[in-house]
Amino acid sequence: MISNRVSVSNYMTPMPYTVRPEERLDQAVALMSAFKVRHLPVLDGDKLVGILADRDLRLAQKLRDQDPGLAESSVADLMEHRVYTVTPQTQLSTVAAHMAEHRLEAALIVHEDGRLIGIFTDLDALRALASHLHTSVPVPA
Repeated sequence: MISNRVSVSNYMTPMPYTVRPEERLDQAVALMSAFKVRHLPVLDGDKLVGILADRDLRLAQKLRDQDPGLAESSVADLMEHRVYTVTPQTQLSTVAAHMAEHRLEAALIVHEDGRLIGIFTDLDALRALASHLHTSVPVPA
């Protein structure tokens, strides 16, 4: 069993790619594609203001196909404003249980001063489980 003393920082992805709220959605899509990520924290300066997920972008693409006027939409138009944030010291078991209970794909890891320092996704949770089961999980390049 993974110890209750293991913190989320042991399995988070540090310094995630981010996007600004005023950026266009096509720029966010390009960033996600280039770096093979499914979640982009949204920062207004240094302040965390939301998260953009690939599933949100897929929905927007379907809507855009029906209404080409949506092509100029910004990240702010689509991002989720409510984000689950934890500190690096938060126990992994607490984060995983909360994510499962609320069907969340990601938790954002913030320093005590509110500065974003990492992201813990459902994929990171699977890597933690595989690590516990002593199974090698390749990290994507």
